[in-house]
Amino acid sequence: MDTIHTLPTRPARRFLNMESLLEYCRDTFDLPISRVTIYREQRKGNLHPIKRGGRLLFSIAEVDAWLTGDAQAEPDVEG
Repeated sequence: MDTIHTLPTRPARRFLNMESLLEYCRDTFDLPISRVTIYREQRKGNLHPIKRGGRLLFSIAEVDAWLTGDAQAEPDVEG
């Protein structure tokens, strides 16, 4: 009886740190996005990072939605 031993596969990545996010945008969407652009979008409310261990982590699904235009930003409400 033959047994097959397989190594467990790594789980799919769900979050990216800042450096990985910039690389992901360049490689996947061919967009040279800067850190300043990421921080601006964060301030506008289009990206919602999670702070873990002194780092900002961004959801890949949220980044994909933002870059493809599927993200719905909260409307600006004045006074």
